[in-house]
Amino acid sequence: MEGHDLVLASRGEFLVFENGDVATAIYVMSADFNKGAGPYVNYKTIKFVDGSTIFVKTEGVMAPTGSKSTSEIIRGTGRFEGAKGTMSIKAKWLPAEKGEIGTKGIGEGTLTYTLPSK
Repeated sequence: MEGHDLVLASRGEFLVFENGDVATAIYVMSADFNKGAGPYVNYKTIKFVDGSTIFVKTEGVMAPTGSKSTSEIIRGTGRFEGAKGTMSIKAKWLPAEKGEIGTKGIGEGTLTYTLPSK
């Protein structure tokens, strides 16, 4: 159907945190857009230099005026074992260069979490 897109995408990221931590992330997204609007869900794996990871699930709705979403930490390993919390991101998408497929962007976000007491 014209204007209807079923999307399965993967994107890599490099993250720098205020405390000096750095991490790489990869996320996989699925979406069902009609004329650029509709629901999506993505799962992000954030991997730190020490091997610890944080897994985040984001669910949202894309609309012509922007998107609204909620992100929840669903699991952590290593020093993030038992982490619970949320993530928020503001990103600016840059236009694709000639010959590029997809988009690229730059943004900032907040990862808020608690760890269980030991």
